[in-house]
Amino acid sequence: MVNSNLVFDSIENFYLKIEESVYNTESSISDAIRLLFDNTTDVTIKSKLQTEQYVFGFLIKNGEVTPKFSTTYENGTVWSYPSYNDFNIEAYDYVLSRAKQVNNNYLKIRYYQIIWCSPIKQKNNQVAKNIVDSSIEIIKSIDTNNTDKEYWLWYELAINGWLIAGQIKYNVLS
Repeated sequence: MVNSNLVFDSIENFYLKIEESVYNTESSISDAIRLLFDNTTDVTIKSKLQTEQYVFGFLIKNGEVTPKFSTTYENGTVWSYPSYNDFNIEAYDYVLSRAKQVNNNYLKIRYYQIIWCSPIKQKNNQVAKNIVDSSIEIIKSIDTNNTDKEYWLWYELAINGWLIAGQIKYNVLS
């Protein structure tokens, strides 16, 4: 079921609503993207929405990007969704452009980390620094005395950012 707060009537409306969302972890976001995708005829917009579907289908944690769904068949073949195999160069360009456009630090982490962990050549140390810097900005704003959710979010962001920083030897203490 699609959360009524996450019903999008255009891709612009999608951009606005996810930018306003605090954590961007709503499980129903994929359903809302799919609904907009199904109601759109523009091929370019459909391509962007399909990429967003992949972007929000990944789990971002511990310096990695992993698919939400994965299984191994009896013959040993692994199926995962989403997969970096689902991306073409245009999709990567789109993800990178979205990372540069958004102001929401949670979104920056998501988009940049997908680029950072991808097999493409567009990633560089600045991509990783953007992940770490966005993590630090969120951590600075979290009230760890507020709730267990806030504390665990702080912890997960700290671990994720620290692991990415270590990959490029980024001195976050300076």
